[in-house]
Amino acid sequence: MSFDVIAATCAALKKGLGIPASSTVPEKRPARFATVERTGGGYALGKDSPNLAVQVWAETEAEAYALALMAREVLLGMRDTCPSVCSCSIGGIYSFFDPASGSPRYQLDFYAVTRP
Repeated sequence: MSFDVIAATCAALKKGLGIPASSTVPEKRPARFATVERTGGGYALGKDSPNLAVQVWAETEAEAYALALMAREVLLGMRDTCPSVCSCSIGGIYSFFDPASGSPRYQLDFYAVTRP
């Protein structure tokens, strides 16, 4: 069975940040939560190179940014905490205000190399 990088990333964020994390926005939005979606990347036999958009949501801009900084450390630590993650990096952190909900959020571009 292949390694599910989205599920592993959600689990790492839940544990490291103490907030809900999933691949979709929850119907009933908590005050703080994270979402993870794959936005691209390549695959070769025995090696996946996913690009993930990790979004953290909070009640204020300052809280969302603080959460993004904490998320960065959790994500970079996945190489040490998740055996299937061979390497990982963050391409950027930027404000990504959600006009539909009016919620402050930040997005992190997360790049990894994983094995099955």
